[in-house]
Amino acid sequence: MTDFMDVGNAFFKKRHPNIGARPGTLMISEDALPPRIHMIRFNADEVHESEIADVETLADRFSDDHVTWVHVQGFGDEQSIKRIGEIFAIHPLALEDIVNMPQRPKTESYGGDQVLVVTRIMRMSESNAIDMEQVSLIFGSNYVLSFQEKHGDELDPVRERIRTGKGRPIRRSGPDYLAYVITD
Repeated sequence: MTDFMDVGNAFFKKRHPNIGARPGTLMISEDALPPRIHMIRFNADEVHESEIADVETLADRFSDDHVTWVHVQGFGDEQSIKRIGEIFAIHPLALEDIVNMPQRPKTESYGGDQVLVVTRIMRMSESNAIDMEQVSLIFGSNYVLSFQEKHGDELDPVRERIRTGKGRPIRRSGPDYLAYVITD
């Protein structure tokens, strides 16, 4: 089902499941971009980065002594998105809010140790129109997952701060501070 949502002067096409659909149903757009997955693991002493081609490799790539940030751009592979949800035990309703856009900006707690944050990135297009994109974060005890519908490098300055250790040391902080920096 598709509705239009008026946000200021911009209209967004809102995708949501048909009435009566099971809660947690994902509505992946037919023109959704294929996922690009970037992972960065760090602690105060080291940083490891990699592009993830197979989501199964995420299951063994995080540990208690590192913060792991997994950034997903593009939702075009529903099975990959669902598998990421399984690996990180994302509540089905949170995964639905991540994929079925747009959502209102919000913060919700799931299971006591997992938090969902939905926010927006705003940028000017070449035609001077405002382009808004939803960015969703899930963070837990030692990880942050970020999800964007489109491919882009808006969050590269955060990765650069992690690589260089400049600014307030993200590498000496936990996933909650990383989630704050991403939303900021």
